[in-house]
Amino acid sequence: MPLGVFSQSKIGHVNSRKLLSAMPEMAKANERLDSLQKDYESQLKALIDEYKKLNEGDTSKNEILKKEYKIRIQEAENRIRAFQDNAKTEIEKKSEEWVAPIRNKILKAINEVAKEDKYSIIFDSSYDAILLYVDDNADVTEMVKKKLGL
Repeated sequence: MPLGVFSQSKIGHVNSRKLLSAMPEMAKANERLDSLQKDYESQLKALIDEYKKLNEGDTSKNEILKKEYKIRIQEAENRIRAFQDNAKTEIEKKSEEWVAPIRNKILKAINEVAKEDKYSIIFDSSYDAILLYVDDNADVTEMVKKKLGL
């Protein structure tokens, strides 16, 4: 973009991480995620306990029983791996499901502040890699907090 475009534009920045952590809904979402995580951890512990019992078990010299036992141990290992993968996927899915509406609410407030105060561009300053220099006078985070009732 030509530099003239930026010189005629009102540019601001907002710290979306700060806004997200200030949202009361975020605390509730985190509580729900923690609860879900603990539930999965207790289920995983039960699977691991079952696996440990299998490993402590059969010391039979019978080859057929040993093979059967090894199959059962392998199946238990596979159940643990599958459970871990499914739990991780489910936690990520729920996190996105519960946090997306909060992010959308913040984005709506940012857009309203931008329109009301005639900002052409608002950057997200919570990601250091995006901005090399940020003037604190251009920070609209507090205006967005006010818009959100925080």
